[in-house]
Amino acid sequence: MKIRCDCGEPVHDAASAGRARYVRALDWDGLLEAIDAAIESSGPSAAEKAAACQRVRTRLTSLSRPMWQCRACQRLHLDDQHDVLHGFVPRDGRASRALFDGTGRA
Repeated sequence: MKIRCDCGEPVHDAASAGRARYVRALDWDGLLEAIDAAIESSGPSAAEKAAACQRVRTRLTSLSRPMWQCRACQRLHLDDQHDVLHGFVPRDGRASRALFDGTGRA
């Protein structure tokens, strides 16, 4: 799927650069608690560890929403809880064109 930005440029939703996911602040603590619970409840076997990882991934997916940045105009595109796409224009033209390129801290 491609998103067409209001500026006319295509925004590729599968590209890792320019794409991110966001979690609402109201969901953040619950997400951290779910990660803690998965770690603490994972048993010694590989199957138990895999099940714990899957619980974390499921929780992350359910609580996060996709977002994209147009490289041409810096506009942000976000899906809401109903999968409706919304666009947001930066306040000025000085916004980074690489907001979602990573921190290098992984």
